[in-house]
Order: sequence, then structure tokens, then C-alpha cells
Amino acid sequence: MFDGYQLVVSDVKNLTITSEGPEMPEILAAPRYANVISFRNCSGIRIENARFGHSPNTGYCEGGVLQFWNAGASS
Repeated sequence: MFDGYQLVVSDVKNLTITSEGPEMPEILAAPRYANVISFRNCSGIRIENARFGHSPNTGYCEGGVLQFWNAGASS
């Protein structure tokens, strides 16, 4: 990413990202050309009760939100 860093989670199995509180947390990325989280070579990914997006500043962004490369979600 030329405008900052991108979080990449690699080679992980059975990962759950969730919130148990009453408010839904936000996971944000400041670089506007990065994905918020990229999962590579992962399996059993489960995401519940969380919001993902780019910096809370208004404007234009190009990056995706969740990216999966050779990765899957649990059922």
C-alpha cells in the first residue's frame, strides 16, 4: 500500500472476531488504498458483531474492507 500499511492475518485457523458488549465496535483503517483486514491462507474465520471501514474522516477511499486470499469462513 503506497499510502500506509495494511493488516494481513496469515496462516491462522479458527479465528473469531466478535464483541460481547452492547455497542458494536468499529475496526478502521486510515490508509485509503488498503483493505481493513486481509486474510491469507486462513480457515475457520468467523466475524460477528463488528463494523469495519476506513478512517472516520469524510472523503473518498479506494481500499476494500475484508479481503480473503485462499481463506474461508466457518459455517
